[in-house]
Amino acid sequence: MAILAGDWRRLKAVRSLTIAGLAFSLATGVAYSAERTNSAPVKRWGLSLRMPDGGLVRFDGAEAKPLSPALWEVSDFRLESFKANGPKEILVESPRCTVDVTKKIASSAGTFAVSQEQNGLKMTGLGFHYDDIEKRLIVSNNVVVVIRAKLVK
Repeated sequence: MAILAGDWRRLKAVRSLTIAGLAFSLATGVAYSAERTNSAPVKRWGLSLRMPDGGLVRFDGAEAKPLSPALWEVSDFRLESFKANGPKEILVESPRCTVDVTKKIASSAGTFAVSQEQNGLKMTGLGFHYDDIEKRLIVSNNVVVVIRAKLVK
């Protein structure tokens, strides 16, 4: 099939994936989605990672700016981690966050909110570092933790 000059220009204008995201997806087999408009930051950024134990980690945000192929600055950040059998383990939300998609790490010096619905745990504060490989959440400042009675026995 021949591509005419006008068709080629239209094909170049359609960018449903960033080059970095496409390369990352091809290299790792990870599902990656984003809508790209010219050289502006990526709108509706999202990334889902299947873990070796069968669990799923989903990163998404309203907008993301690539700092490198693996490192993204994400606004209206949301991270959801699910166990292999489906229930949500943790939800982390932050207005602005830095995400390393290869190391499966999210961190921010700004405000955050964390919740574990099944355990009744809610936490807010300033500054966090989430490592999904280690299943570790480190929080730093002005931390407020609310625990429902069913956790306290």
